[in-house]
Amino acid sequence: MIGSGGSDVQVRGIADNVMEEVEAAGGGAPWHVEGLTGGRWVLLDYIEFVVHVFHHEVRDYYQLERLWGDAAVVPWSEGSD
Repeated sequence: MIGSGGSDVQVRGIADNVMEEVEAAGGGAPWHVEGLTGGRWVLLDYIEFVVHVFHHEVRDYYQLERLWGDAAVVPWSEGSD
């Protein structure tokens, strides 16, 4: 999953919320976390899936959508299972 926020606080908040929701759903804690303290980008590695949360400018710079361009796109919206 690739997401972004408009500030360091928002990036950290999104990452924190993802960790809370995954744990509440029975998925446990991430195997590895990077960047949470800084808030410019956060990587949450759950082994079977990875979550990237970037500040908008950092997301534009790294362009992970291009790197993962051959991967299947799975649309997500609030309330999706």
